[in-house]
Amino acid sequence: MSFSESFIQIALFSKKLLSHFGEKHNITHQQIILLNNIPALDGISVSRLSRRLGVDISTLSRNLKIMEEKKLTTKSKCVNDRRIYRVFITKRAETIISRVLNDYDLSISKILDSLQISTSSSFTQNIENISWELYKLTNDEK
Repeated sequence: MSFSESFIQIALFSKKLLSHFGEKHNITHQQIILLNNIPALDGISVSRLSRRLGVDISTLSRNLKIMEEKKLTTKSKCVNDRRIYRVFITKRAETIISRVLNDYDLSISKILDSLQISTSSSFTQNIENISWELYKLTNDEK
């Protein structure tokens, strides 16, 4: 298996693992990813969240409506520009995301332990560096 195929497989199985943990809380892996990309204190504009996730605004708006109905997010007009909506994560959603990510971390730690891969700070930093470089390759925001 090539390097790129391995990364694609990791992405696929990570998605499946998130789905599994999300089922306990009646949320999808897409909702987990969406919620995890909303800054807890400041929220985020719908258009910026759309760009960050690479999802068109109409799809995002449908998902946000479902999440508002589930009391996972709230939305309000920006005070400076009433045309812009900001999305905020609720305390309930913060709790759910915390639990899901904790379950995910435990599973990944077990895998790394079984492979005798150290989760040292240098390993973690390398993963963060890969993530940052991928972000820069895919980010069109300046």
